[in-house]
Amino acid sequence: MVAITAETSLIKRLWLWLSNHDGIYSHLKPSELKKTDYTRLGVFLIFHLGMLGVLYTGVSTTAVIFALSMYFLRMFFITGFYHRYFSHKSFRTSRAFQWLMA
Repeated sequence: MVAITAETSLIKRLWLWLSNHDGIYSHLKPSELKKTDYTRLGVFLIFHLGMLGVLYTGVSTTAVIFALSMYFLRMFFITGFYHRYFSHKSFRTSRAFQWLMA
């Protein structure tokens, strides 16, 4: 576990926050862990509300085809590789390929 102290660099703090590392919460009491992290919630909401920008910019056939193909490609890799390999170890692969897919 990584403890966050006053000496921890800003870059390391940001990385731990973005990667959702439990080290950023190690100094909190159990009662404080149940509180909502509004900064994270705000980033999450802005990211998802950003899709409403399509109402301002418009939609093209190319954009829809690209978005749908990226969706299906991503879902295939999540279920076909990431989940089946890392959860079930249903096949063997090299370390390099594991690193590439993770």
